[in-house]
Amino acid sequence: MADHIASDIERVCQLSKNFYFDFVIVGSGLAGGVLARTLIEKDKKVLLIEKGGLTFSTHCLNTSRPHWQRSSTQGPSQDNDVVYSAVKDKVHIAAGSDPYVGGPVYCLGGRSTVWGLYSPKINDSTLKAYFPDTISKWLTGGGYDKAFSLMTNESQTYSTVYPQGLNALEETEVKKDLDKAIKDFCSPTKSAPTVSFAPLAMEFNSAGLYHFPQGAYSTADYLLDRLYARDDRLTLLLNTEVLSLERIGSSYNLSVRSVIDRSIHQIGSRNVILSAGTIGTVTIALNSGLQTLLPKVGKGLTDHEIWGARFIWDNEGKGKDPMKLQCEMKIGEKQALVNVAVNAESFLSRDIGTSHTQHLTNKGKVKSAESSTDANHDMVNITIEYEASLAEDNEVLANPSTDPVVFVKRVTADETQQSAMQKLAKLVRNNLCAYSDDPGPRLGLAGFGVGAHEVGTMRLRGPKTLNDYVVDENLQVKNRPNLYVCDLSVLPVSPAANPSVTLVALAMRLGDHLTK
Repeated sequence: MADHIASDIERVCQLSKNFYFDFVIVGSGLAGGVLARTLIEKDKKVLLIEKGGLTFSTHCLNTSRPHWQRSSTQGPSQDNDVVYSAVKDKVHIAAGSDPYVGGPVYCLGGRSTVWGLYSPKINDSTLKAYFPDTISKWLTGGGYDKAFSLMTNESQTYSTVYPQGLNALEETEVKKDLDKAIKDFCSPTKSAPTVSFAPLAMEFNSAGLYHFPQGAYSTADYLLDRLYARDDRLTLLLNTEVLSLERIGSSYNLSVRSVIDRSIHQIGSRNVILSAGTIGTVTIALNSGLQTLLPKVGKGLTDHEIWGARFIWDNEGKGKDPMKLQCEMKIGEKQALVNVAVNAESFLSRDIGTSHTQHLTNKGKVKSAESSTDANHDMVNITIEYEASLAEDNEVLANPSTDPVVFVKRVTADETQQSAMQKLAKLVRNNLCAYSDDPGPRLGLAGFGVGAHEVGTMRLRGPKTLNDYVVDENLQVKNRPNLYVCDLSVLPVSPAANPSVTLVALAMRLGDHLTK
C-alpha cells in the first residue's frame, strides 16, 4: 500500500528545482496534515514529507487494540496508550535530567493516529495572558468551532457535543453529583465553575443509511483519500527525514535523507512549514543553526502536570450511565482542568493512578481489588491538568546523536496543592459513589511527555514573550521570510488542557494566511 501512495524521491527533487510545489510541509500529524488539507482545498500544490511509513490507515481506535476493561486496574482506558508506547520513537535524556517518557510518532498521520481525542479549548484567561490578541480573538471568534467541526466531521459543535439524543446531559445524576462535588470544594463565597460534557474528536453515529461514520479523528484518513484519488495537489514522501534547511536567496534548500537506504537528497522550495513536532521541528532548526540567530530555539521544553486517580465501587447491578465530564477551575492558586470519566474510556495512561486504584463496597468500605468484576462494579477516572509557564532551563540539545537528547526538570505540586487535589478527589468519590470516611484515592503524577503535550521550543510571540520569541503571530520564523512553524513547539505556555484542538485551529488559520 505504501508503494501505491508514496512518490519517488529522485523525481520529487527534480520537480522541486523548478519550484513545482507551492509549499513543502515537514510532518503529517495534527498540524501538518490539517495544514496540507487546508492548502490543497485552496488549489495549492503541497509536498508533504514524513519521516515514517504507513503504519496506520486511520486512528488506532478504529482498528484492533487491547480490550477495554471497565473495572480493571488497567482501565478504563482506550488502551491506545499501549499502542503509543509501542510505536513512539526514542528520545534520550542528558545527564542530570529528570525522566522523559514521551517520544515522537513517525508515520503517516503522526501522533494523530494514537492521540486521546479529548478536545477542550484553552481557557480565555490563558489565551489573554500568553497569546497574541489576534490569535486569541480568532480562536474564540470561531476558530475553535471550525477546528472542532473538522475533527468531528461536522457531527458536533461545542454547544452540542455528542449526537443529539445520545445522552441528556442536564438530566443525568452523574452531572448533578459532580456539580455538587465541585460546589463543595469551592469557597462558599464564590460561584462554582460549570461542569460540561468533555468534547471528543469523533464522529459517533452514521449521518445516513450506508454512510460509515469517521470514528476517531486522524489526519491519515483525508491524506489517504487524496492519495488514493491521485490528486495532483498532494505529493507524499514517506520514510524521508529532513536533516536541515538553508536559506538561499528567497528560497530554501532542504537536505533530506532516505530512511530506507540513507541516501542524501536536496529539495528546493520558496515556502517551508515545519510541523515535525516539539522535538522534531527544533532538531531540524538546531541542525540548521537557527539558534545562533534566535537564542530561544530549543529552549523552554515544557509539559504540564497531569495527575490522575481511579476508584471502583459495587453497583449492585445498577451501573451508572457512561459519562465524560469536565470543569475549568482553580485548585489553590493554579489554573486546572478537571476531567471525570464514569464508566467511559479515557486516555489516562497506565503509569498514573493504577497502583492506587481504590475499591469500595456500596457501603463505602474499602475492599480488595481481587473481588471486583466488570458485571458488578462501576469505575471513575479523575484527571487534573494544570497550566505551566515555559521552563526556561529545559531544552532540546544540539546533539549529533541518532536520536534527540533532552534535558528536563519538573517543579511539581507542593504539599498544599496535593492536599487540595486530595480533597477534591475525595469529594468526587463521595458524591458519585458510596460515601466513605476513608481518604480519597492517592493521585499519581504522569511522566513528562506521557500525553505528547510538550510545548515551547519554538515559542510564539505573545504578551510574555515580546522580545524573546521565535515565531510571530503568523507563525513565521523571525527574520526568515516564508519559513513557518506549525506544531506544539510554538505554544508559549503549556495550557490546562489537551492542546490538540488549539493546534488544529492554528493550522487552519495559517493555511488561510498563506493563501490570502
